Amino acid sequence: RLECMSFIWDFDCEVEALRNTLYVVEEAANEVINSAQLKRIMEVTVAMGNFLNEGTSRGHARGIRLSSLLKLETVKTLDKRRTLLHVFAEWASEEEPDLLNLSFEHCEIASHEPLGELASKLSGLKSQLDLVKAQEEASKRDSLIPGDAFAKKANEFCQRAEKDLNFLQNLCDSSLRLYEESAVLYGEEMKSISAEFFCIVVAFLSMLERAVQENRQRKAMEERKKKAEENALKAKIAKEKASGGLQKLPEGAVRHSSNDSASELLKAKFNRVKENREIEEAILRLPQEQNARKSECSKRSNFDSLKRFRNRSSRRLDDKILASQRSVTSSRSMANYNSGSRSNKLDCKDEFFANRISLDRKKPNMDQSLNRSEIIGQLKRSEETLKNL
Repeated sequence: RLECMSFIWDFDCEVEALRNTLYVVEEAANEVINSAQLKRIMEVTVAMGNFLNEGTSRGHARGIRLSSLLKLETVKTLDKRRTLLHVFAEWASEEEPDLLNLSFEHCEIASHEPLGELASKLSGLKSQLDLVKAQEEASKRDSLIPGDAFAKKANEFCQRAEKDLNFLQNLCDSSLRLYEESAVLYGEEMKSISAEFFCIVVAFLSMLERAVQENRQRKAMEERKKKAEENALKAKIAKEKASGGLQKLPEGAVRHSSNDSASELLKAKFNRVKENREIEEAILRLPQEQNARKSECSKRSNFDSLKRFRNRSSRRLDDKILASQRSVTSSRSMANYNSGSRSNKLDCKDEFFANRISLDRKKPNMDQSLNRSEIIGQLKRSEETLKNL
């Protein structure tokens, strides 16, 4: 009976604590399910992973687990100073700042709760309620105390406690269903309620906040460094001005004011900058000039090869023309030789050799351009002459 009275005394507190925990789990699961920012972060992470793994078997992933977000801190840049999470935070701050304004208050609370003990606590409350019911029946049956009100009070408590426990059971079922839905949505397989899922979300949020803070510190450091370099440059210019104004002038030189020396120093500095700029422009123009020279050389080589080909073709045509003319001349001379007398035959021989010598002397120059139509006409006429003979 004392144990039952202790249970009745602490029942409301235990039920209230269990109800609050289940409400937190339900709200945390709804936060994760309805978070468009977390879904966008997963989408961008998949795109970055596919870009880095392009050309490999992992370069065409269609999704990742929620726990894969924790690996963004393990992928480092070439200088080993930043991680892929820093790169993502820098991109998000410039392109989509809303991704950095994540808020999962209930997830943070749920990550510290012993969610694995919810079912056991609920079953413990049910077993203790059964004990109270048994004690109530025993007190009704054989009570030795006159005016004993335990059975009446226990009966009232049991009726109220059954309603509360039924409500807690329904709430636990709905919370477990939402938890499983959120876990499956983000690729995690957790059949029982556990704080591990919400711990992943909270750990990623803390990592992202730390990356954003480190990016800000690095940016502030770069700005301070840049400002220090500008101040050092200004101090150097001021020192050069002061040293230029205090230089000793040679004898017979006219002493100018400090403003004139400063202006001369600035002019000299401007000239040096101008010379450096001209050198940079010449270096930039160098590849273009090289490409122009290469194209010009290729054009010249093509022209020379075309000219040589034309000379070879014209030389071959000239040889054909000379051969045809020689054959025509020799045929005429031999015809006259065979048809005439002995004196005429001698004259024909002389004429043949004279024509041969004249044709050799009339050989055209290879460098001069020939008319293709005239050459073809000469060849046709020589062929007709040969046929007639």
